[in-house]
Amino acid sequence: MVQLAAFPKCFLDDIIVHKSMTLFDWIEKAGQLGVDGLEMHNLFFEGADEKYLEDVKEKCASFGLTIPMMCFSPDFTQSDLKKRLEELEKQKKAIDLTV
Repeated sequence: MVQLAAFPKCFLDDIIVHKSMTLFDWIEKAGQLGVDGLEMHNLFFEGADEKYLEDVKEKCASFGLTIPMMCFSPDFTQSDLKKRLEELEKQKKAIDLTV
């Protein structure tokens, strides 16, 4: 059986830039699509505290959705060492979020 996960490409600005759609709004919309899971991006999350993340997992589970993928796009092409190290710290936080 093939499983399908959705990524909210058309809502990226709403979720990340304008903040006019929350992650919970997206989960509810996706819950109506008949997909099996949701691909996430670290910038969708408003925080990383345990309660918030548990709420996200519970909301997904309430629609029978798994979270098979976490997107993160570090920029290690920075010529400045300090900026590359900042990207590395962001990468570590994204890994912690995924865990």
